Amino acid sequence: MNPAIYVLFGFLISLGTSYLLTRTLIDVAKKKGLLDANNCLKQHSEKVCALGGVGIFSAFWLATFLAGNGFAVRDIPCLFAGAFILFLAGVKDDLTGMLALKRLALQIGVASLLFYSGIRISALPGMDGTLPLLLSYLLTTLFIGAVLNAYNFIDGINGLAGGLGVISGLTFFGLFLACGEIKMALMAVSLTGALLGFLWFNFDRARVFMGDNGSTFMGLMLAWFSIVFLSERGQAEVESFVSPVFFMAILFVPLADMAKVVLGRLWRKSSPFRGDRTHIHHLMAAHGFGPAKTCWLLYGWQIIVIIFSLFFLPQNAFRAIALLALPAGLPYFSFYLYDRAKKRKRPSEIRPSENEQQLESIYTHDSLNHKSKHATLP
Repeated sequence: MNPAIYVLFGFLISLGTSYLLTRTLIDVAKKKGLLDANNCLKQHSEKVCALGGVGIFSAFWLATFLAGNGFAVRDIPCLFAGAFILFLAGVKDDLTGMLALKRLALQIGVASLLFYSGIRISALPGMDGTLPLLLSYLLTTLFIGAVLNAYNFIDGINGLAGGLGVISGLTFFGLFLACGEIKMALMAVSLTGALLGFLWFNFDRARVFMGDNGSTFMGLMLAWFSIVFLSERGQAEVESFVSPVFFMAILFVPLADMAKVVLGRLWRKSSPFRGDRTHIHHLMAAHGFGPAKTCWLLYGWQIIVIIFSLFFLPQNAFRAIALLALPAGLPYFSFYLYDRAKKRKRPSEIRPSENEQQLESIYTHDSLNHKSKHATLP
């Protein structure tokens, strides 16, 4: 079969299946009362089904199985098994709740399973030789856990995590296609199609949320794509046209937000697992940005970083990482300077606006239980 038809077939299967399953799920959830209630970290008032990951997960694996003649399940069964375990845990978490430490233990277990199956970081860009087995295990587990939680953290307003996942999936698709890795390109475009089918019902005024079951599955697949990129074969194929750490640009916004949030919690001597309202979407909401505008701005931020990295990110891995750190901190630093300047200009007798009170809460907040964060902002 022509590779173009092969890939298009997978995309159309995942897109159509995701759309139909998500639409059906919304109706079933309303009848059965499987709705997501509000909590202290959510800004939406309506109750909406949080099992959007069911359609994403099912559509992705169906597309890769049919279009790829079952290669994903046959050749990498541990990836399918690990994804299924995380998906089921996410469903349980969205329906009845699950302690953060239990979720972390499951993530470590899945990362260990993938490492055992050969899905591992065995070398680092810019460094010669193979990593010792223990260090390879620790880095693989840490990386998979970081990407999983980065996409879970960024899933805070309607359309944000799914839209960023579409951008990342499309970029990996183009990258794998350019390298001649048709099977990996199929998996990337199947994930993109599944997310697009879901986004039809999730953007702006959401009828369904992705939930932990969807965000962790998406994070796992993007972590898998990154590990393939980091493999010896992957690095050899891309070294002529992109930086060896280009994958960091593909995952840029979620990783930058998670790094800022976790470091902030540690700086305040708070647990990194205790939720708060210091994410980039909370900060933008407090400055008056609505959910749709926030999504489009963060999509644009992600796309600009990818395009810049594609053409200008150096081959030296350490210089490339240092260069990526600059745009990572720019929005937060800009908001900080703006708030400081506005505070100096404001007379003390003027009562702060509602947005400014939200900002005060963001900068001083120390502890809220981290759970689902979906929002339909005013």
